[in-house]
Amino acid sequence: MEYLEHNFSGDDFEMRLNLVMRGLKAGRDELIKMTKQYLLKVPIVYLVLCNRKRGPSFLRAVLSVLYENSNRAAPQILIHDADNDMKWGAFKYDNPEDRSDDEKAWYNLLTKTEENIDDLIHWWRQFCLNYEILEEDLQRLSKVNTVDELNTGALIEFKIEYPVLFDCLYSVFGTMLSNSRSRLCEQIHGMMRRGLRCQVGMEQADSQRIYNSGIDHEMKEERRNTNQVASEFRDTHKKAAKHSKTKNQQVQLSEQLVGRASKFAETMTVPTLEETIPDLSTINSRGRRVMDQANLDHQMMEEDQKAGSLRRKTLTPELAITMAGKTTLTNDATYVSNAALVLWHSRVPKLLVKKFWDFPAPRLLENLEMATEVFVHFQIINVNKIKTKKVGLNLIKKEIEFVNEYGKKILEFVKNLGGFDDKAVSRSDVLSFFVRPVARAFGDDIVMEPVEEILVKSCSVLDPHYTYTAPKKNDSDDEYIHGNDLGNESVS
Repeated sequence: MEYLEHNFSGDDFEMRLNLVMRGLKAGRDELIKMTKQYLLKVPIVYLVLCNRKRGPSFLRAVLSVLYENSNRAAPQILIHDADNDMKWGAFKYDNPEDRSDDEKAWYNLLTKTEENIDDLIHWWRQFCLNYEILEEDLQRLSKVNTVDELNTGALIEFKIEYPVLFDCLYSVFGTMLSNSRSRLCEQIHGMMRRGLRCQVGMEQADSQRIYNSGIDHEMKEERRNTNQVASEFRDTHKKAAKHSKTKNQQVQLSEQLVGRASKFAETMTVPTLEETIPDLSTINSRGRRVMDQANLDHQMMEEDQKAGSLRRKTLTPELAITMAGKTTLTNDATYVSNAALVLWHSRVPKLLVKKFWDFPAPRLLENLEMATEVFVHFQIINVNKIKTKKVGLNLIKKEIEFVNEYGKKILEFVKNLGGFDDKAVSRSDVLSFFVRPVARAFGDDIVMEPVEEILVKSCSVLDPHYTYTAPKKNDSDDEYIHGNDLGNESVS
């Protein structure tokens, strides 16, 4: 928020703030979805036992479900000495409303369906939580109602207070990918990308990765464990221990390297290994450049084989027209099938650019007359009074600015009303209120229909055998016609 306030303002700030809030909401919704689908279902939900605040109420809800459905696991015992209320916390209720809010929420979640109850009982037995050796830790955890402040890390405190229960859960979930393991994978991936060079073969890169994720990681874990068991580290730290921070760890690192070097020397001195060690030329032939070229050649060969086995027809303009004629119209609301309208949409933006009207000086009068045909509101009383190209361009420039300004106002007004009902209406259609489709502005030839062409030719050529004037009528003919119009019965 502070970054946005210092670097943006007005509409730009609101737009970026809305983007950030939408991203946060989408991430929150994704976490909620993951929580509902995976994290709040057994067996993952059993990890709530390690939570200092919610673990005791969760355990009492689990015990209540197991006690009420113990017949489903008979003859197996789910809760040892369950009737001794002095050893266990309160998990048996005659009235379900006597449960606390947290216990009620956990109980409703665990008993949502019969399948959930069966899964809860199955994984309780699968994790050996019904063993007698865990009875003491479970009893002490079920009695916890208030939580004190931590002196050390949450998991370390849980391990100290409930060591058997911690070992039970760790033996199940300890091998799952944790945050530290994911960071380790990312670090190894980064080292691989940085360390790969054209001179390095893939075998060497694989060996480097195996060393980083295997031998090197094991050595670091040994040094971390040495630091973690030290009492002074536990008293003053809550974060993960470093592997090379103290002098003792650095001394241990030297001992590890010397010990592994001696083992490696003993292994490599075995006579049978000499035959498996490649020479320098073999190592060079396995370089990354050679392997990349081999992979590229193989890929090109496969592409040539695929191209040679193709049976589809070559697409020609005639075939494309035929296929287009057989294709059904799209349901896209913005689709325009009229070719003339599509062409006009593409030409309107060009007419509203000053560079389009940057004509040579000898064509000054011709282009000004054409501009009066193109622009609806552009009028020049006497074109001959304009003597220079600069004056003519300035007049056209003002007209272009007028069209863009009022076209923008119309589009903004329609947008505030919810937009056009016909989604195919575009900006060029609105600007057509101010611009006419003049073909010669783009150098197009005027094409007429056959009937129109005959009509034009008939008016441009005089036919000597055709009388273009009406025959003269005398007065008697007019009276005769007039009399008939009046309905006179006597006709002479």
